[in-house]
Amino acid sequence: GFDLFVLDEAHCIKNSNSNRSKIVMDIKKHINLEYIWLLTGTPISNRPINYFNILKLINSPLGENWQFYVLRYCNGKQIRLGKTNKKFWITTGASNLDELSQRTRSFILRRTKELHLDLPDKIRTPIFIELENRKEYDKVFEKYLEWRKINGKSTNVARKLVELTLLRKFLAIEKTDYTIELVDNMLDQDKKVIIFTNYKEEMDIFVKKYGKSCVSIHGGTKMEDRQNNVESFQNDENIKVFVGQIMAAGVGLTLTKAEVVVFNSLDWVPGNLEQAEDRAYRISQTKNVNVYYPIFDNTVDMIVWQVLNKKKQIINQIMDD
Repeated sequence: GFDLFVLDEAHCIKNSNSNRSKIVMDIKKHINLEYIWLLTGTPISNRPINYFNILKLINSPLGENWQFYVLRYCNGKQIRLGKTNKKFWITTGASNLDELSQRTRSFILRRTKELHLDLPDKIRTPIFIELENRKEYDKVFEKYLEWRKINGKSTNVARKLVELTLLRKFLAIEKTDYTIELVDNMLDQDKKVIIFTNYKEEMDIFVKKYGKSCVSIHGGTKMEDRQNNVESFQNDENIKVFVGQIMAAGVGLTLTKAEVVVFNSLDWVPGNLEQAEDRAYRISQTKNVNVYYPIFDNTVDMIVWQVLNKKKQIINQIMDD
């Protein structure tokens, strides 16, 4: 007898093949629902394809035909791979975004924190820095380029990403000295700080540096320890630093005692970074929040930063922000 279905964090159903998405679609199929409300701060976390499942769930006409949507709004293309010549769709692009925005506007009630909550400012600042250990980076990068040249198109995508990750991890570890200098400066001003990381190696450096004055959350942190660490950061004046992996600590936590957020390394998905920023920027925050992104100029770091900004522009265009 239900007539209303409310789904929070609706962006989590972006993958049609996930068990979560299949369960949600099954609920819709077997319960005759008059209304479906989806709640999310990031309707599109990365690219237009992320939007399709959401539109399908709320019975938007654009959610009726996957192939049309992909061709029209994702610059979709089919390619053939392997000896079997099997066809695969490439759906990572973006096209006709103004039209997509216009055709979905009647389905959306968009409310931003800046306009509708009495919050202070959030100031996002990239800091472009020179890599001192350039020779070592160039060696790693040249090995990567040489490996790519030898293997060429025969290399599988997963292996390419692993090699690229080695470069990004190298930069993340090199960057810890700069981040520590920035964080120490903020601590001298008696401000609590959140440091976000991707890799355990960089995280361990910060945890060792700040010792008893910090708490941390990573993918292996137990649920009870997660909550205890959050409460310690929020309530204990001796705990000045929170160190968290972006994916493990970037959602579901309230860390409003922090005035400063620093990303020692980047994620490829703008929505993940935005969610992580907002651990500090949410209801009960009374002070301005400064978000810093240290970026090594003329490195892979800069490429990731440019990709993130391009994706963000696409998302804003669709959301009409």
